[in-house]
Formats: sequence, C-alpha cells, structure tokens
Amino acid sequence: MRKKIFAFIIVSLFIFFVLTSAVLAAFYFTPRKYLADVMMPPMINISVKYNGEVISESFYAATLVCYSDLSSYEKDLTQYEKWYGDESMWLKSEEEKLEIKEIQKRFDQIKEFDQKKNCYWVPNPHILAPDLTRVDKCGITESNESVCGFQSAWGFFNFKLATYLPSLNKVFITNAVPLEDHFGHIYKYEANLFPDGSGTLINVTPAPEKFTPFYFGSFFKALSVTLLLELLVTLLYLNLRRLPKKRVLLSIFLANMISLPTIWFAFPFLKMGGVIGLLIIPEIFVILLEAFLIFRLNKNTFTFKKALIFSLILNLVSLLVGGFIIFAWPFPSISRSLFKL
Repeated sequence: MRKKIFAFIIVSLFIFFVLTSAVLAAFYFTPRKYLADVMMPPMINISVKYNGEVISESFYAATLVCYSDLSSYEKDLTQYEKWYGDESMWLKSEEEKLEIKEIQKRFDQIKEFDQKKNCYWVPNPHILAPDLTRVDKCGITESNESVCGFQSAWGFFNFKLATYLPSLNKVFITNAVPLEDHFGHIYKYEANLFPDGSGTLINVTPAPEKFTPFYFGSFFKALSVTLLLELLVTLLYLNLRRLPKKRVLLSIFLANMISLPTIWFAFPFLKMGGVIGLLIIPEIFVILLEAFLIFRLNKNTFTFKKALIFSLILNLVSLLVGGFIIFAWPFPSISRSLFKL
C-alpha cells in the first residue's frame, strides 16, 4: 500500500513538472494565452454613463493597474507586444488599426502616481478587450446600455477604468475596485463619469455568472479541438502499433466527454486562483482520470503505466497544439457580439 502511495506521489510530481514546463512553453510560443482544454478567462462587463446618462456615441476605455516600478511595467508591455503585437489587429481595417493605436497612445500617457500606495496607475497589459487590444471600443447595446468589455489574465489586483469620450476630447479616471479572478465568471460593473474628469466604479454583480452563451460557445470550441487532436494522435499511434482501434478510440472519446465538462463546469465552483489552481491542478486531474479510463477499458492493450504516459502525451498535444489551432479561429470577430450579451 505504501509503495502505491509513494508511486502515486512520484507520478503526480512528475506530471506537475512536465505540465509546468509545457505551460511555460505554451505561453512563450503561442500567440495567445488560450489553450484547447483550459477554461476561459473571467470576463468584465462595464456599463458606463456620463453624469448619469447613457453615452450615445462610440467611446474608448482601458483598465489601469498600479505598478510600484515603472521598469516592470515596461517589461510587461514588451511581453504583451511579444505575445500579441499586431495579431490583436488582424481582423481590423487599416483605418481601425490607426484609430486604436492613436487611442492607445493617449491612454499610455497616463502615469498617475498614488502616494498612499506608492505606485503608478498605468494602462493594464493583463486585462484586455475581447479582440485582445489593450483598448476597447465601447458602444450602445440592444438593451440601450453603453458597455465596455474586457477579459482578464490570471491574477488578483485592484483596477481603475480610464475612459476617453471623443466628443469632449477628455479622459476620465474612476476610483479603484478589486477584481476577483476565477475562471468562467462574468463580472458586471457600473461606471459614472463626471465633468471634472473623475468617475465612480462599483461592482454590481449579484453573483458571478458562470454559464453564459459565450461560456458554452468557448467550451464547445475547446471540446472540439481537444477531441480532434486526441483522436487523431490515438489513431496514428494505433495504426503504427497495429493495435485494435474501436475500443481505444471509444475510451478516448468517453474520457474527454467526462473530463472536459468536469473542469469547465465543476472546477469553477472551487474558486481556485493562479496558474496552479486554474491550470496545473485541472490538467493533473484530467491526465489521471483519462489514464484510469483508458486502462480500465483497454486492459489487454494498455498497462496503467502505458495508459498514464499515453494520457500525458495526448493532453500535452491538446495543450500546446490546441493553442495554435484556436488562434486560427476567428475569435475576435465572433466574440465581441457574444461577449456583450
């Protein structure tokens, strides 16, 4: 019994090491921080008013975060350009690109020193618009609200909203509010801007919304990509080894139909934060669960050790290759309408 427990711990640590390396590689090489079998990031919808009135024109907004060291901020901006760069503009016309870049320059001039916190409020490179630009072009929705939308990278921090109204040629900055960062949630805020350039920002989310149409759409995208990759890799392996196909392919399909819904629709309730809680732990769970199912349904083909190694390979493929496949999908063009439902 002790040997089995020790072996389980060793295997878990090995998987943790491999997954951590894979995640770092994926973040470095993939154009986006979206991976095939990982939950979607938290979404932020902000309803903005000027002097209590809905803003009828198109306007622009960005989030601000407080950096104690501006050199660290410059490094993060460089990393943003490395990950995204002009990729965030890939579906925009040349006119739209120039427009967004000019607005970004205006926001980049913001370096508001906070004496109490001893840090600088600057445009946040970790909370992005749905099309991955650092500035969102906001407008009226069907419900007659002037809304801005953002998606958050991993992390817990306070943020402010900076808003530019073209008709007034003025930037407004709100108070700071905390951001709760649990994957799969949509948070709603309300901002009210005042003529003196200030504004208020409050969280009006009664309870985090987890299972919206956008969330389901993202889940089915991830499920499709994961199934496609893992079934293709399995079929290739079985052909090379000349092993029976039907039962193994069925077990891979069944394993994914159990594991992916679990991490997308059960894990968010655990409210785990950070890369370890939101990515590493779910991936370890998926690898172990899929290895167990592959072994149990194919004892004549796989030992548990082989099933575990095979599950690890399959999930690394979906984790890494899936990032490139999802990148090729027209995410920015379909997300903006769904995001503001």
